[in-house]
Amino acid sequence: MPHSKTDKTNTAQTPDLFKFAHGSCVAVGAFNMQLIQPSWLIERGILAKDDPLECEINLEQAGLRFRNTNTETQWFVTPTRLEIRASSPDENCGESLAQVLDLLNWTPLRAIGINTQYHASPAIISQLRSFSIEFVEHPISKEYKIVQKLHGILVEKENKAHDLRIDFDGSSVNLHTNTQLIPTGSESNVMACETARAYFAQRKENEELAKQLYGVKFLQ
Repeated sequence: MPHSKTDKTNTAQTPDLFKFAHGSCVAVGAFNMQLIQPSWLIERGILAKDDPLECEINLEQAGLRFRNTNTETQWFVTPTRLEIRASSPDENCGESLAQVLDLLNWTPLRAIGINTQYHASPAIISQLRSFSIEFVEHPISKEYKIVQKLHGILVEKENKAHDLRIDFDGSSVNLHTNTQLIPTGSESNVMACETARAYFAQRKENEELAKQLYGVKFLQ
């Protein structure tokens, strides 16, 4: 499941730590944009009636986005994708998405994913275990420009894939983590909801993987 654009902020005060940027829970399948709207979510108690919401409709690509202007939590709805994204590490995107899937348990699902992005200053490069060599200057013809250096690994455990990537764009070191489940069989909706509700646990598991692989630390 593709990672979204990195949100960068100043990490000068904590150069040796990765700081949470944003997290999201994503379901890939078939969704009715006319149904999954703020009014429907409010009626079912998934959104609060007094939540201040800002809505946008993308007519070119058939998409709906609404954002809570207090918490900055965003919902993205398209015919093939439902994503809830939060900039607060305490916001449980997975529970909200699971509540929607509970109500739409007939919805065909192709994948469920939990994405998290963290960032740190370039000072962290010297501390990264086993792949700091990836960020050295590479010999390359002068007509080419290196715009990003990255390192990634994909591991599997039981029925889930864990994808971890670190990239350096010259000004920020960014860590992207993703847990993905492919729901199958008659219990696919149950599997998807269980994965979504494990949002915090999956994030923690990926942080532990990053510690094992790269020796990094996280700002708590």
